[in-house]
Amino acid sequence: MNLKKGIVQVFLANIINLLFSVCNGFLLPRYLSMESYAGFKTFLLYTSYIWALHFGYLNGVYIRYGGKDKAELQGAGFRHTRKALFYFQAMVMAGGIAVAVMLRNMALLCAVISILPNSMVTLYKMAYQAVGDFYQYRLLCNTTTAMTLSLNVASICFGIDNAYWYIGIQLTAMSTVFLYYEWKFWTIGKTQTAGGQDRRRKWHGKRKKQGRIQWVPLWPEIKQNISFGFAVMLGAYIGVWITGLDKWFVKMFCCLADFAYYSFADSMLKIVNTIITAFSATLYHYFCKEQDLEKVGSLRRCILMVGAVTIAAIYPLRVFISFYLESYMEAVPIIIFIYAAQYFITVIHAVYSNLYQALGMRKMYLKRMATVLPIAFLLNFALGQIYGHGTKVYAAATLLSAVIWLLLCQKDLRQCRMMYKEWGYSVMVMLGYFYCNTMPAALGLFAYILWIFAVSNVLLRQEVGMLYGYAVESGRKIKGRYKKGN
Repeated sequence: MNLKKGIVQVFLANIINLLFSVCNGFLLPRYLSMESYAGFKTFLLYTSYIWALHFGYLNGVYIRYGGKDKAELQGAGFRHTRKALFYFQAMVMAGGIAVAVMLRNMALLCAVISILPNSMVTLYKMAYQAVGDFYQYRLLCNTTTAMTLSLNVASICFGIDNAYWYIGIQLTAMSTVFLYYEWKFWTIGKTQTAGGQDRRRKWHGKRKKQGRIQWVPLWPEIKQNISFGFAVMLGAYIGVWITGLDKWFVKMFCCLADFAYYSFADSMLKIVNTIITAFSATLYHYFCKEQDLEKVGSLRRCILMVGAVTIAAIYPLRVFISFYLESYMEAVPIIIFIYAAQYFITVIHAVYSNLYQALGMRKMYLKRMATVLPIAFLLNFALGQIYGHGTKVYAAATLLSAVIWLLLCQKDLRQCRMMYKEWGYSVMVMLGYFYCNTMPAALGLFAYILWIFAVSNVLLRQEVGMLYGYAVESGRKIKGRYKKGN
């Protein structure tokens, strides 16, 4: 796989997805009542946790197919993998529905109903990502978001202000994409079977001649994928709790309006994650094939610089909120802190989480996550007790948790530790970031960009040249394609 090409593909996917997501992120709080918006975000909060009910199956698939050829997804093995996941998640969903009905929790019930389509769509995303087919990954990511945005806009035009209506839109979009890809893979499988390419047909040929249908057992497939991926899934699940603890503390100890502000601030992370995911989604496939320590270090430093530039999105965002969503100005200080936290989480997810998996250190990854979770909980609890239960307090706790998390990763992956100049660079970025946020937005943006340019050229000069070379090369290719198109 060409790393630069993969990063560009995912970046394009995220740019388009960002446009749709930002529209959704601004439209809903603008036109929905605070109660409806908070109800919708409660549903999303539930779905951010119940996805782990695949118990590592999806992570196992991701690990198994990492670095393999795209053709693997058209074989009988992947068809069997899809089928096993479908029945497995259908049973889990049925049990979850029973629990939600007993609890009489409508938002939880809706979240449980999303288990099957969400798991299947995630399977396709992770499979495409694992084999390096980022073009199909881009199409899949954008389809769901585009459909959701279209239905949301239509609903807003009709003046619908009901949380469960917009929850229904989420479920409809996800289910439609799931059914389309099921049909797509079923068509591929049918074509291959008709052409005599299905290996299972040869394997069970004798039984079919005797007039008996051979049932391929699903449990071994489920067991194998869970055994491969459970530790990684549990680690990722704990990671969701680490980064989501602040929202739970706000929901429990603050008022409904504070939760709405915090949820809105959290949704603005998609702006930062646009570029970040371009690296994190591609580097696992790359690390499976390339583990040169010098290249890993150079990529990490590039990510530090890209992250520093990306969080500059806070400055135009401040202006936009002040003009378009004045009622959500309370969310701006929260966004400032969680963007700073995301700067460190970027390095964790893009580099270290991928290295844990690529190097086969899944148990160590789980152990580390299990250490960070109680630290994050204690930080949220202690700061809440000392400084009062405020949204900025919990956002600051998330930032501190992210820094400690990154420090602990250095202990596990000693051969890939950050150098002193990288830590110095990160400290300088944070100092400039927080100081410039005390200025008016336009002046702050100008001062911050100058600061990052100066610090990057002093501490990471080699990587600045590398990123500049990538940008020039990509520009030439785009220009060449444009001329050919004309």
